[in-house]
Order: sequence, then structure tokens, then C-alpha cells
Amino acid sequence: MLAYPYKSQVQNVVASMTLHNYIRRKSQEDVAFTEYDRNPNFIPDDFLADVISRSQSQGN
Repeated sequence: MLAYPYKSQVQNVVASMTLHNYIRRKSQEDVAFTEYDRNPNFIPDDFLADVISRSQSQGN
């Protein structure tokens, strides 16, 4: 893994948060953002598409 200077790491964090805030302010209603606001432990269905629930894996 590449090592980036501390200043570059800080700039990357600031840039990503700026982009995040811009998207939140300018985008239309976003279902995922709304769900995250209500439930901080929310995991979208498509995020874990390759994970099979225990009941499905046992054939129930």
C-alpha cells in the first residue's frame, strides 16, 4: 500500500466530505440517505448481494 504524506491525507478527507455534502444538498430525494438518517446501522440490500442469509443457505 502506498504511503501518502499527512497533508495529502487531510486534503483527501476534506475533498471527499465536501463532495459528500454537495451531493446531499443538490441531489433529489435519496432513499439510502433517508434510511441512513433514520437508522445508522442500515445496510442496503445490494451492498451484501453475495451474502446468503442463514435460512436460505440451509434450504428452509
